[in-house]
Amino acid sequence: MFRRRTLLVTLLSIFAVQSVYANNAGFGGNCSQPAQKLAHGTFQLSTGCTPQFYCAANSTCAHKGCRRADFPFGYKQGARLPPKCSSRQFCPDEEDQCQDLLPVGSLCQLNRDDQCQPPSNARQLAGPRNLNGAICLNFYCMWANVTLGQPCIVENVPYIVYDSTGSHQFINVVSRDNCENGLYCDGTKRVCMKQLDHGAACAADKECSTMNCDTNGACGLDPSTVQHVATWVYVIVGVAIVGAMAGILITLFVLHRRSREAEQEKRAQYWREQEAFRNNILSMREQARASLLSLPLQSGNNGSRGAFRDQDFPGSESQSPIHYGSGSSGGHGKTSALRHTFSDRDNDADSMEEALVHSHSPDDDDDVYGNSSRQRKLGGGRI
Repeated sequence: MFRRRTLLVTLLSIFAVQSVYANNAGFGGNCSQPAQKLAHGTFQLSTGCTPQFYCAANSTCAHKGCRRADFPFGYKQGARLPPKCSSRQFCPDEEDQCQDLLPVGSLCQLNRDDQCQPPSNARQLAGPRNLNGAICLNFYCMWANVTLGQPCIVENVPYIVYDSTGSHQFINVVSRDNCENGLYCDGTKRVCMKQLDHGAACAADKECSTMNCDTNGACGLDPSTVQHVATWVYVIVGVAIVGAMAGILITLFVLHRRSREAEQEKRAQYWREQEAFRNNILSMREQARASLLSLPLQSGNNGSRGAFRDQDFPGSESQSPIHYGSGSSGGHGKTSALRHTFSDRDNDADSMEEALVHSHSPDDDDDVYGNSSRQRKLGGGRI
C-alpha cells in the first residue's frame, strides 16, 4: 500500500507540475515572490515562471542557478542544465542558487530533509523515513533520535491522489515523525512506540515494521520482500512447460505429416495421369501401325494385290526389289520396280519408320514374261 500510494503521489505531482506551469512566464517575464505558493493537494511550488526559470528579487523570471535532479523537468534534450550542489550544500525549491546545510532548529521547506545538517551518528539514525538521520518536520530541521516512550513530533500531510481510472480522488495522509528506527510516534499519545510485526492489526503504514498496512487493517509483507514458493509449484510449472512444448511439437509434426501426405497424393495422381496418357498414346500408335500393315498394295498395270507382314521384312537393311513391268514387241520398254522397306526398332519411344523407295534399272530388269531388255532388243522376246 505504501509503494502504491507513493506511485500515485508521484503521478499526481507530474500532472500538477504541467498544470501549474501551463500559463507561466518565460525568461524576463513578470512574476512576484510574495505570490509564490505551494499548490493545493500536491504542494508543488508555484513561482509564476516556466520550469527553466525562477522568480528573482527584481520580480522577473531569471535562469536557475542550480538543480536538484539529474534530469530536471521542463528542459529540452541537449539543453544546458544548471549545476548540482555539493554534498555540504542544497538547492532550494526555487533553484536560484546553492546554499549551506541548515543546523537543527532552522526553517526548512516541506519534505526537504536534505536541507538539514545530519547528526554525528548519522549511520545509526539513518533510515527510510529520514535522510542520514536528519528530518524536516513542520518546516523545522531536527534529528530522528527520539527513543521508546519519549515525546515525539508528528507531521501529517494530506495529498490528493486519484484511482487508476483518474475519475475519483481521495486523500492520502503521509505521517512522519522523529522517532528512531523501529519506532513510530503514536498520533494520540504523542510518544514513540514499537512498530508492529507482520499480521498485527494496524491503522497506518508507519505502525508496521514493513511500512505496509493492507486494506484488511493488518500489517502485510514488505513490498520488496522476495516471495518464496513451495517446491511442488516449481514441479507443476515445469511439467506444464514441458507438456506445452511437447504438445506444440506433436501438433506441428501431425500437421506437417498431413501436409506431406496430401502433397504426395497430388504427385502420385499426377504421375498416374501421365502414365495413363502414355499408355493411351502407345495404344493409339499400335492400332495405327496394325492398320497400316494390314492395308493392300496395288500394282501399276495388272491390278495384282498383295499384303505385307512383319515376317516379309526380316531385316532393317534394304530388301530385293519386287518388279512390275509391261512392254511391247520391238520397242524399248522401261521396267519399273517398287521397293518397300519397313524397319521396326523397339526402344523407349517404340518408334516405327516406314520408307518407300522407287528404283529403276533399264539393263538388268526383266519384264513380267522373264525376257530381259537385251532379248527384247533382238526381237526374241517371249510371247
